[in-house]
Amino acid sequence: MAQREWESTTRLIDAAIKILAEQWPMTVRQLFYALVSAVIIQNCLRDYKRTSRAITIARRDDRVPYERIVDRSRPTYFSSNWSSVAELGEAMEL
Repeated sequence: MAQREWESTTRLIDAAIKILAEQWPMTVRQLFYALVSAVIIQNCLRDYKRTSRAITIARRDDRVPYERIVDRSRPTYFSSNWSSVAELGEAMEL
């Protein structure tokens, strides 16, 4: 805990850590529904936003590794590498 945080936030983060120890990677939405199913929070927009904020805090404080939460809606970029000009030429052919 970097700064003093609400006890309810700490309980939410602790519950999220337990869930993420068993199942990962998860999106924030998947984690939210897992917390709803465990009756830790309610199924409402307020608690969804609370979950998102809490998991952001936990990731920044190194309580939750970044690879445990994924955002599948973000594009992934890969660099193209070729070992020779000939290999590049082969890749460019249709």
